[in-house]
Amino acid sequence: ATTDSIVMLSADMRQLCRGYTGTDGIGSGGDNNVDFTITSNCTLTWNYQTQYTFEVINPGGYDSPVPPEGEQWYDEGDTITAYVTSPSGTHICIGYYGTGSLPSVSPYDSVPFYIYSPTTIQWRWALLSDVVSLTVNSPDDAGDPFPNGTTYWTIGSTVEAYVTSPWFDSYPDGIRDSCTGFSGTGSAPSSGTSDSVSFVINENSTLDWNWQRQY
Repeated sequence: ATTDSIVMLSADMRQLCRGYTGTDGIGSGGDNNVDFTITSNCTLTWNYQTQYTFEVINPGGYDSPVPPEGEQWYDEGDTITAYVTSPSGTHICIGYYGTGSLPSVSPYDSVPFYIYSPTTIQWRWALLSDVVSLTVNSPDDAGDPFPNGTTYWTIGSTVEAYVTSPWFDSYPDGIRDSCTGFSGTGSAPSSGTSDSVSFVINENSTLDWNWQRQY
């Protein structure tokens, strides 16, 4: 018995035969073919794995992205960590554009994700002279802040920053943290009482989220 080793469902989605499982003496194996003598009713199941493409696009050729530029196949549900090392020469990474299992746009130079559909990432680069930094702090990453840590933005970009509040994390029942606002420097407002803020960034800036434990 034999079956196709690869079944193309589309240009960026396929089924890959990983072997077979049988009963009544057929056994199991990792091939797409098997010889056996049939002496009784039996079953033969071909085991296929769904795979998707992950395409890495890196305009300008800066750094050496991981995974490398181009298209690779991954099993459905695989964990992929994509990243670049930045800055690279005269340019710095200001994030990426994504499709499929990635957000459509992000300011980060690395991203771990699970792949569940054909996916692309296009790394974004800008001249160091055209970029300013934003450093966001939230104690113990409370509220899963976005953006988080230090990210880089072209001068004149609009930053939409926020946290999730209230924040329960893994606290016991009856305990939570509530965002009481933020403190900022540079282009960020100096203070505010909400859990989100929007501003145009023109200089190196910081944003600190403030929290209150509640019971």
